[in-house]
Amino acid sequence: METEMSQYWTILISIAAGAAGFLVVTFWFQPILRYRSIKYQIISDLFFYANAVNADGLNDEMQERMKKRIQADRRNSSDLEACCPTLPGWYKCWLKIRGEEAEKAAGELLRLSNTFDHMKAADSVDRIKKYLRIDTDRI
Repeated sequence: METEMSQYWTILISIAAGAAGFLVVTFWFQPILRYRSIKYQIISDLFFYANAVNADGLNDEMQERMKKRIQADRRNSSDLEACCPTLPGWYKCWLKIRGEEAEKAAGELLRLSNTFDHMKAADSVDRIKKYLRIDTDRI
């Protein structure tokens, strides 16, 4: 009788631990990993499309690259904007303490996608780097 009761408690505790683990992974870790993935994609795209701001009068390859930069900036902006509400509250507080402002970065990415002036684009990139705390001067 005592062993059966012990087994039931073991099963109940195992089920509760599994459910708790599932909830933590689903509602905490997955949104955080998605946010970080989007952030690193933004960094990658800023590097890759750094010189594709204004392709007027340039060859077809540069004009195509400029179109892809616009698409990438808009996609990254929308992905970042969609990701932010799913982040756990404690992680949002952590980002705020660190000085990261993902919503502002999303808006700045959208602004960058509509920019064809090199100076304005450089200012937007600087603000994106500030909002996402990207510590590199190579972009």
